[in-house]
Amino acid sequence: MTDVDAARCMDVDTMEGRFGLFVIWSSGMSHADYILEVLARRLEILQIFEVHWSDHLVRRNYERFYSDLDVAGVYHELNKGRGPFLAIPVRDNHPARDYRDTSRGKRLVSVNLVDTKQHLRDRLGNIGVHCGENDWESERDLAMLLGLRPSELRSTDGVTGLEPTSSLHRDVTGAGGWTSMAEMFATLNPVVPYIAVDARRSTDERWPDRHTEPVQIVTFELHMLHTLIDGRPIDGRHRPAGGRFLVSIDGERVPVDLWPVEGGFIDAEWAGACLESRVLDEHGIYRAPPEDDLAIRAYLAVTRRRRLDAADHRALRELNRLVPMTSTGDAANDDDPGKIDHRSGTAIVTRYLHQRGYRRVRPLDRTIVVHEPDDTLLATCKRRVRAMAAMAAYRIAGVATDGYLRVHEAAVDRLPGLRSLWRRWRYRE
Repeated sequence: MTDVDAARCMDVDTMEGRFGLFVIWSSGMSHADYILEVLARRLEILQIFEVHWSDHLVRRNYERFYSDLDVAGVYHELNKGRGPFLAIPVRDNHPARDYRDTSRGKRLVSVNLVDTKQHLRDRLGNIGVHCGENDWESERDLAMLLGLRPSELRSTDGVTGLEPTSSLHRDVTGAGGWTSMAEMFATLNPVVPYIAVDARRSTDERWPDRHTEPVQIVTFELHMLHTLIDGRPIDGRHRPAGGRFLVSIDGERVPVDLWPVEGGFIDAEWAGACLESRVLDEHGIYRAPPEDDLAIRAYLAVTRRRRLDAADHRALRELNRLVPMTSTGDAANDDDPGKIDHRSGTAIVTRYLHQRGYRRVRPLDRTIVVHEPDDTLLATCKRRVRAMAAMAAYRIAGVATDGYLRVHEAAVDRLPGLRSLWRRWRYRE
């Protein structure tokens, strides 16, 4: 990085201070006094929470908190312990940001927080000390571990001692399921960027808890999203291309479709643009901008459903008014909604995509049936058979993967040294 680049990257905050959250996992509790003294010297300690997790949820809590695809909860448990730990919200009164090399590559981080964490690890060894590396991670950690927002801590004047100020018996937020979809989205909002799509654009005040179809959620961070909401793949197998997951809502397993930007739900460039310009709706849920939200619903109508219903017709007529008529006369007649079939509807959607530089794509999830305007009944049946075959293959792979992970975790439980042998083999030169 050049000096000019470094100068551009540096950003000193002019606010009162920058929030952060340190965690001393149970494996590091023997050094808690020293760690707290270091934090008190370098930062302002706001509160000290002693947190107790349910014994049977320790591994799942670790998996959801770290959202780590490569490290199973059993390894976090071995390295960080399963007993009580301390969560310490702090304020950095001299905040600065800069690019640093981290385990996730070069990232823009909160300098004082990261340097303090690294100092503790260098001084005490690779003990169980955690700290978010930027504002977003700190807010996420606070929401997941304590169920709080930074604004709920800023009114405190710090602590005078180094003893825990509160004791909490709680698991990672959402561990017991969600009371409602609204609660789930409220937790997601400060944690992970997403847009939600209601294909039918329900006007029910109880949406999204009363919906006729699974809510579609698009994100840059699929694995993080589905671990945070505790979504389980419907076929039991991790699905990097996205697909249907089951989430516990008010005691029921509710289907939710989760899609990465590159998963083919819609054009990746279109999805990225929608995420960058997303808006918070009246339900407290992030959506694509109104025009894009309408276009996505119209796009789903002509690509995912063989028969268009009244909601589809409305979406296509509204989109038709937004795009100029072409010389080919491929738009539907506004006065005759019956004229909107798959062919004319596809023409409207295609014209919209073309004008904005996007394209029609196929989902990477092969269980999704995509309809074409000229499909015959035979072609549709073939696509459905292929989708069913793909689902069966996913389920078989899911059972095999689940069986492997159970055996793997049991082996690590009995022989913890397998972890070090595996790491040596994986990172051998």
